[in-house]
Amino acid sequence: MIEAGITAFLQASSALAALVGTRIYPTQLPDSTVYPAITYQMVGGNSKPTLDTSGVQKLRMQFDCWSAATPDGGTYAQAASVREALIAALNGVQTTLSDGTRLLTADLVNPGMSFFEREALQYRCMVEFYLLYTFQ
Repeated sequence: MIEAGITAFLQASSALAALVGTRIYPTQLPDSTVYPAITYQMVGGNSKPTLDTSGVQKLRMQFDCWSAATPDGGTYAQAASVREALIAALNGVQTTLSDGTRLLTADLVNPGMSFFEREALQYRCMVEFYLLYTFQ
């Protein structure tokens, strides 16, 4: 499953791990989240099947980088730094992921939008990638 492979790949990035550790979650943050953290979700894609294989898959994946607006230092800059580290770790990568998925390329589609979630007092910096991949 590509999500597991991408998560493991990002957790192996020393720059990203220094900021979020292993706090990379599908879809939403757990209630007891320690910040900063990342969530991801699949937001689109398509495939080019052949007669023999499922062919090249194209997945649009959104990543949200979170920090809490707190008196002890949670700031917008913290979420933005996580987004920058994520872009540096993933943009242009070609590799075989730990789940066996062959990542042909990870292309930055939307370099970011920023939000403040007022009720939750959270900063969110969003970025999107197109992932081209095949199954081994």
